[in-house]
Amino acid sequence: MHRRTLLALLPLLPLAACGEGKTTSPVGFGDSIRRPGLAAPWTFGDFSRFDGQPAAAARAVAALEHLAASFANDPFWTPEFSVTTAFQLRKGRDEARAALGIDPEALADVTIPALDAVAAALEMGDRAAAEQWLGAAPFRLGAAETLRRLSSLPRLPEAERAAQMTAAELAQTPR
Repeated sequence: MHRRTLLALLPLLPLAACGEGKTTSPVGFGDSIRRPGLAAPWTFGDFSRFDGQPAAAARAVAALEHLAASFANDPFWTPEFSVTTAFQLRKGRDEARAALGIDPEALADVTIPALDAVAAALEMGDRAAAEQWLGAAPFRLGAAETLRRLSSLPRLPEAERAAQMTAAELAQTPR
């Protein structure tokens, strides 16, 4: 009897993973590029809209980092994706890194989790934890300055261009 109950509940298992919390990464279930790529114009098409919202800005920069790294390395998308758009994503990422004082040589595998941790800490109201993350690599300006910059990012034209190009290309791809 106990086994039947468990088997009956098995289809509901994926729903158990759903919660009210925010995701800690721009990567979703299934295709980790299509969803953030189509949302790019709203996510990082205009960083100035995150004025006073450093957690949201950190998540947007993490999404940009994710897409720039993924298009270069994802075996599913790399052969299909325009080299020009991939190049523009790297230019947008580099522009965002310069605006925040992130090491230009940092790996996305280091930058994305750090930005996600900063965003999560700020969303929970733990400024000290956010500053601890921002005081370490790959952030080079120190915690206070990086947090100030996250709170007032300007428009980043290369990132805006990358967002538009990415969404347009993915919208035309029938996957």
